Amino acid sequence: MKFGAEGGSRTHTTLRSTDFKTHEPFLPKLSVPIVRLNEFLPDTQAIGQGVVVLQPGWEQVLENNKQAFALEFVQRSRFTTAFPTAMTPAQFVDQLFIKTRVSPSPTDRNAAIAEFGSATNTSDMAARSRALRDVAENGTLAQQEFNRAFVLMQYFGYLRRNPNDPQDTDYTGYDFWLTKLNQFNGNFQNAEMVKAFIVSSEYRQRFGPPFTITTPNQPPTVSAGSDQTITLPNTARLNGAVTDDGLPNGTLIMSWSKVSGPGTVIFSNASSPATSATFNTAGTYVLRLSGNDTAFARSADVTITVTPDPTPPPPDPSTVAPPLDATVPTSIGTGTQFLYTGSNPIQTRVAPGTIVQARAAVVRGRVLDRSGSPLPNVKITIRDHREFGQTLSRVDGKFDMAVNGGGLLTVSYDKVGFAPAQRQMFDPQQDYGIYPDVVMMGYDSQVTLVDLSASIPIQVARASVITDADGTRQETLFFPQGTNATMVMPDGSMRALTTLHVRASEFTVGPMGSAEYPV
Repeated sequence: MKFGAEGGSRTHTTLRSTDFKTHEPFLPKLSVPIVRLNEFLPDTQAIGQGVVVLQPGWEQVLENNKQAFALEFVQRSRFTTAFPTAMTPAQFVDQLFIKTRVSPSPTDRNAAIAEFGSATNTSDMAARSRALRDVAENGTLAQQEFNRAFVLMQYFGYLRRNPNDPQDTDYTGYDFWLTKLNQFNGNFQNAEMVKAFIVSSEYRQRFGPPFTITTPNQPPTVSAGSDQTITLPNTARLNGAVTDDGLPNGTLIMSWSKVSGPGTVIFSNASSPATSATFNTAGTYVLRLSGNDTAFARSADVTITVTPDPTPPPPDPSTVAPPLDATVPTSIGTGTQFLYTGSNPIQTRVAPGTIVQARAAVVRGRVLDRSGSPLPNVKITIRDHREFGQTLSRVDGKFDMAVNGGGLLTVSYDKVGFAPAQRQMFDPQQDYGIYPDVVMMGYDSQVTLVDLSASIPIQVARASVITDADGTRQETLFFPQGTNATMVMPDGSMRALTTLHVRASEFTVGPMGSAEYPV
C-alpha cells in the first residue's frame, strides 16, 4: 500500500517514501525509476502492517504506520547524508521541494517549515518526518508523478521484477508504456496497458503454460469527412480517414470514387483519404471513400455542392472596341491594341512592348463542348510564349488574342475538369488567323482500381459504354499479374506504384470526334 518509485499510488497511502531511494535523493524527473523491487516490498509491508481496508479503525492504523515509517526513514544514513541536520528548517524544506521540482505555494512552504517551531536547525527527527510528509503528500507532486509510478507498479505487481531485469536488459519497455500512458492522459484503460501486462506470456508463465488470445478481424472504419460547398473553378479538399486493425494480412486498400453528379470528378490521389477533387460542371455530387482489408470492405459518402464559376466571360470585342478614324488607314496592330491595353483588357498579362506593330496579328477561334454548346471561360494561351499573356473564351465560346504573326503558333486550351487541347497553325502578319473549332471533352466517369500487388492472373479496367454512328463499344484494358508501374515525380525521381486508378476516355465519339483530338 505504498507509493511507487517516483510518486503516485493506487491506494489510500500518501507517503512517497520510495522517492528517496536513490544515491542522489528525490529525483522524480529521471526518465527511469530508481527504486528497486527488493527495497520497495519491505517498505510497503511496513506501511501496510495490520491494515485491513474498511475494518473499523483501519484509517488510524494506516496513519500510525505512516508516521512510524517516516520517522524511521528520515534517520536512514542515505537521507541524513543528503539532508544534514545542521540545515535550517527553511533550507531543509526548500531543498525537498527543489528535489521534487515542484514550486510550492507560500502556504504549503510555510506549513512544512512550521513543523520545526522556533528551532534553528533540523535535528528534531519527528519534525523532519512531518515536514517530509508535507512535501511528499503535496497534491501537485502526486499529479506530476502518477503516470511514472503507475507504470512501475505493473512491473512490480504483475511481473514481480524491475523494469530492466531479464527478460529486459534496459528501460525500453518501461519508456514505451510511460509514453503511451502519457499520450492517453493517464487513462490506462484506453492505453490498454494493464491488459497488455496480464495477457503477456511472462505474466501467464507465473501461473501455468502461456496461451494465445486471438482477436478476430474487424472491418475497416471509414469516414469521408464533412459535406461542403465550393465554387468553380476551386477544388474540394477531402479530409477522409480509414483505420484498420491490420488483419488479416496487413493489406488496406483505400479508394475514392464518384457515386453521383452531373459531371466528371478527378481526384488528385484517389488512393489517399486526404486528397482533393476537381469538378468540370456545377451541381451536387456524392463521393465515396472505400476501405478494403481483403476480407471486409466498408465505405462512407460525402456530398459536395459545386456552384457555378462567378467570373463573367470576357465581352465581345465589338462591344468595347474604340471607334476607328475613318479618315486614315488603320493597321491590325493599331486597331486591336484595345484587346490587351487599358484598365480592364480582354487579354491579360501581356508584357509591355510585346506586340510589334509591323508583325501584329490576331488569333481567332471557338471552343465547344461535346454536345456542340459553346464553352465559356476556357483559358487560351500560346505555348512557349508567356509574353502574350492569356485570354478567356466568351459566352459564345469564341476568343480573340493579339500575337506577333509570321510563324507557327500553338494555341493551348485549358479548363478545369476537361482534357487540355492544342492546335498549331501558321499565323500571317497583319491579318487574322482563323483556327478551326475545338471540342473539349470531360474525362470518362468510370474509374477502375487496379492493385498491382494482388494475386490475380488478369485485372480488367473498363470505360463507360459509348454509342454513336460507328456502333456501341467499351474501352477495355487488361493488366496481367506481374505488371509494374512507376511514376515520375516533379523532382525527376521515380516512384514505384502498387495501385492504379485507371480511367479510359475516347476522344473520337460522335460527329465532332475529329475536333476532340487533344493535338
